[in-house]
Amino acid sequence: MKTESFAILISPETRPTRALEPIYWNVVVHDRETGTPIQGGQGRIFATSKDRKSIANGLEETGQLGTYRTNLMYVTAGMWAMAMEFRRDSTLPLQRTEDWTQDILSANEPGDFTTPASSVPDTTALRKPDSTKRKGP
Repeated sequence: MKTESFAILISPETRPTRALEPIYWNVVVHDRETGTPIQGGQGRIFATSKDRKSIANGLEETGQLGTYRTNLMYVTAGMWAMAMEFRRDSTLPLQRTEDWTQDILSANEPGDFTTPASSVPDTTALRKPDSTKRKGP
């Protein structure tokens, strides 16, 4: 993605991207002209579904040059329109990327709620020897 001043690489760390799970996004920002990583910037990723549900979250620095991270939890499956805004510091206006779409898959089924099969433990090793049995010849 590109803005007026930035070249931005946005990719999901969490794959596949599913509804009702936190999806982590990795964002790498460089100066568009010099290629220098941008440290100390501010930004956010946001998304809207076809049924007008909206989510957004700010970016936090990761410690790697020009790299930020955030997460979003999509409430429904389907196509989401997404975009990102970023600025070098709080004195400058936010610059917005072009919109893109992200396909969010259906959530995994919650845990397996079937009743576990019952098994009776083998206790033959715990039985006392039968004193009525004849020993030896």
